[in-house]
Amino acid sequence: MKGWHGEPVRHNLASRGIRTVLEDKNKNKSIRNPYEEPLGSTEKYISEWSVEEDREKWKEFPKDTKQFFMASSDLPMILEMRAKPEYFEEKKGILSDLVLMSSNRYKDLVIEGFDGDQYRAWDGAVNENHLEKLIEIIERGEKFPPLYLKYKDGYFNQEGRHRAELMKRLGVSKVPVIIIWDEETDEDMNIEEMIN
Repeated sequence: MKGWHGEPVRHNLASRGIRTVLEDKNKNKSIRNPYEEPLGSTEKYISEWSVEEDREKWKEFPKDTKQFFMASSDLPMILEMRAKPEYFEEKKGILSDLVLMSSNRYKDLVIEGFDGDQYRAWDGAVNENHLEKLIEIIERGEKFPPLYLKYKDGYFNQEGRHRAELMKRLGVSKVPVIIIWDEETDEDMNIEEMIN
């Protein structure tokens, strides 16, 4: 199966606990289920790209947050954005920040981003099988990357509903969230006010 962007669609099946091995027609080789790959596999990349500002903020995170989260994202584009904030702001008009918020606040912002549709944003999207996979990751001693909220070109995107829900259930006080927005969004909504 291919998604709209041409990448194999694995998330829906894997999040339901269905093991998948998909053929990548371009390379003619099997693709492993992404939930079987350890999150720490990008550790070398993260240590090379990790942003000093984010590492400093991470030192100030509550102990329960540091127990479950690493200081940097494992997504190369977000890492680059955090490593070169001046370039992204001046040349691309994109701003970003790493903040702490409660899981409930993250949930509220996701629901708001989905135009208030709580079922589509949260209730119908959070899957118990996926939460079990996250618990297995914790049991292996691995840490999660920060969640993110993206407001760009009039669109909203997020990554982290399951991690936020799990942290809420575990009683973790705050989750790290990378907020990404463009200058147009910054004029329409006060990001600082939104995250506080």
